[in-house]
Amino acid sequence: MKLKDLGCRYAAKRAKDFKLADGGGLYLLVRPTGSKLWRMKYQFGGKEKLLSFGCYPEVRRPMKPIPEIAAPSPLDRAALRHAHVTADIIAMQERKLAPLPHQLQALEASRTAFDTVSPKSARYLEAAILRDPTLLAIEPHKRANALINAMRAEIDLRMADQTRADQFVTRWNDHVRRIRMFEDRGERWRGDDHRTAMDGMVKQLQRDPQLESLLRNRRLELGIKASSGVSIARDLQQWIGRSRGRGIEM
Repeated sequence: MKLKDLGCRYAAKRAKDFKLADGGGLYLLVRPTGSKLWRMKYQFGGKEKLLSFGCYPEVRRPMKPIPEIAAPSPLDRAALRHAHVTADIIAMQERKLAPLPHQLQALEASRTAFDTVSPKSARYLEAAILRDPTLLAIEPHKRANALINAMRAEIDLRMADQTRADQFVTRWNDHVRRIRMFEDRGERWRGDDHRTAMDGMVKQLQRDPQLESLLRNRRLELGIKASSGVSIARDLQQWIGRSRGRGIEM
């Protein structure tokens, strides 16, 4: 019998934990404290597993997987396997427990297997699951496709971030090159427009901590010291100040 919202809402706490079954392994666990937690038991690889979907009423009714079905491709199988291994690690972390040695071994083996099918992709799938844990609750016949699409979206996002960092470095060094060219010609004043543009880039960086983080290992490409101890934005601002005040060190 399917649970109704009214029954969930008025389920009274008892002295011990008790469950309100919804079918298909999904149930609402009511704790003596009054908290109500969505849980689901399922079989994977011949073993019983447990998924958690959050608390009621924040989560009204999670989507339930149906029994596992065969994946049609090696990539699908690898994605499903790695997702479930990753879910075990996440479950331990949610309980504030360190993953068990056999779980870590399973994670590394799953990463290797997944990267064999889709090179350097396992950690992108893990990031996608951390970003959207509900991927684990999608019906199995749709889950593999959803996991792979989420992984590819994560890769695109990381690539977009890397592209932003590349563009920043290229634009910065182009301004530096032009300023130096004007210095060599004795026309230092003609570099002022480029210094103003560089001021704008620094302000952009100050408002974008993610870009600052992406550029953290690219200090030398930007012409600043590798370990100055201050933010990249601060280093770049100081570079502009030195360029305005004393000319560029060649």
